[in-house]
Amino acid sequence: MSPELASFAREMKRQHAEMRLRLENLRDHIAHLGENRELEAAVAELKQEGRDFTRMVRLHMAAEENKFAAIEN
Repeated sequence: MSPELASFAREMKRQHAEMRLRLENLRDHIAHLGENRELEAAVAELKQEGRDFTRMVRLHMAAEENKFAAIEN
């Protein structure tokens, strides 16, 4: 594996770990949403976390697709 590809793989692995952690946090927030006294604020925060997570996943997948397309060519 080339040094560039090894570096890319390490970054993707790091991002996988971060996405897993964010997903676990989202799941925990959803599970405990009803316990929050400020429900409206908690829902707004949860929505923002969901948008941030979704954006992260989209960017990650685009990076993987671009790298694999470059390798194929």
